[in-house]
Amino acid sequence: MTLELRQLRVLIAIARHGSLTSAARALHYSQATVSHHLAALERDVGTRLVERGRDGAALNERGRALVRHAEDVVGRLDAARAEVRQLAGLDAGLLRVGTFSTAGALLLPKAIARFRAARPGVHVTLVEAEPSATGRALLAGELDMAIVYSLPGIGFEEASSLRLAHLLDDPMRLVLPADHPLARREPPQLADLADEGWITGLHGGAPCTELLNRVCSLAGFSPRIVLRSDDYAVIRGFVAAGVGVALVPQLGLVRSTEAVAVRTLAGESLHRCVQCALPPGGASATAIELLDELTAVAGELSVG
Repeated sequence: MTLELRQLRVLIAIARHGSLTSAARALHYSQATVSHHLAALERDVGTRLVERGRDGAALNERGRALVRHAEDVVGRLDAARAEVRQLAGLDAGLLRVGTFSTAGALLLPKAIARFRAARPGVHVTLVEAEPSATGRALLAGELDMAIVYSLPGIGFEEASSLRLAHLLDDPMRLVLPADHPLARREPPQLADLADEGWITGLHGGAPCTELLNRVCSLAGFSPRIVLRSDDYAVIRGFVAAGVGVALVPQLGLVRSTEAVAVRTLAGESLHRCVQCALPPGGASATAIELLDELTAVAGELSVG
């Protein structure tokens, strides 16, 4: 007895759809092809498997017994083929990754170096943008994965449609000139800084700027903005020069060499939640493997 995979698929389709015509439609075969494969299968097993009637076709007891095994065999073969194809995709191809600046500087380089050592045939491209932009690119199929972040009460609209994997919590720190009166006071109250000039992001609607406005409002004042920049090195430099103070994520301070004082604010802990965003329909094998490397590197970073 020689059973062919196509014959088993035909039997399964008849069982599921209740007629040879519907089975043919589901398999994209002609009805004659379905009849041919069914007849060949019944010859191979030496008995009738399907009873035809006015209302369609139904498997008899012998057909039902065979289809139980057929579903298991076909399911296992389909899973094996998918796994092999997935593994083959790890050896070549393109992986498009979105990131924001501090993640690009500290999280991605080591993770990508490890990934490329294991998968030298995969070409990795990077796009730097804020989470809302990379989120839209993911949903449009323009990226395969992205490193994104959200702040307390401040996320990005596309997040609800994506699959998110937590990487780390990035604490927000108060950055002061080294000789500031509050530089050696831990932890300072935000209200004590109501008269200070503040340095914040270029765009008023940016998440970190929104967070600054929100926490200052809760402390009873509106921040007086004296400088705007999205470059944390620039922000640290101007804080060190005494131009103003700033609220900066810890990842933006890891490589700081300027003479600034870094303090934790009194009260509720503020942090950015850094995550890896994946498409809603499922991630590629290469994206999953890079996510594993990102998770490992995130665990090695000291951001507490």
